[in-house]
Amino acid sequence: MIEENLIQIKIHILGISPQISRRFVVSDNTSIAQFHHLLQMIMGWDGYFLHEFHILGRYYGSSYSNDCNAPLSHFDFKEKDKFTYTYNFYDFWEHELRVEKIIPLPAHYHYPKVIAGKRACPIEGIGGAKYYEEAITRQLLWCYDMLEEVAESIEDKKFPDIDFEEVPSWYLHHNSERFDKNRINKALKKLYQKNGNPDFWYTLGDYSELFED
Repeated sequence: MIEENLIQIKIHILGISPQISRRFVVSDNTSIAQFHHLLQMIMGWDGYFLHEFHILGRYYGSSYSNDCNAPLSHFDFKEKDKFTYTYNFYDFWEHELRVEKIIPLPAHYHYPKVIAGKRACPIEGIGGAKYYEEAITRQLLWCYDMLEEVAESIEDKKFPDIDFEEVPSWYLHHNSERFDKNRINKALKKLYQKNGNPDFWYTLGDYSELFED
């Protein structure tokens, strides 16, 4: 009987500073196809675009015929090994993954879990790492100007005249520093509660219902 292992991995998006990162654990019995969906949920992506893995010199993913049913154990990872995951070939979000630890699978393991992380996932379709950082700077400047206008209106005893239609809607809800480990883990738990159907992973596309309270 082949021993199943638990892999601890750190993933971060290349080209962004401070890092947007996650540290998580997953069974090495997880297939590449399943791993894609896990990374989408762990990072906070919506799954709208194509993707690819580059592992040990070979490509796996949306545009390749390599076997995406291969489990992570197939690659015989060692601690400190690195590989990449690219999502959205237009914005080209390239992630680096680093194997930090490999141990025998604990008896209490039931599903992948995030154990640490930093910052929120970027906005889908924003243009890539460079444009995201520029967009966040513009958002912060807009927030500063808005607060300044509110303060002046209060001082003048007037209602602030702020036109929210002039700015992208995400300005009002995206907090680039927010990271909610518990929310992600609750969604992963729901995912694995639905994991009885063998075709489940191939029909999975929208993760929003998994994040609903």
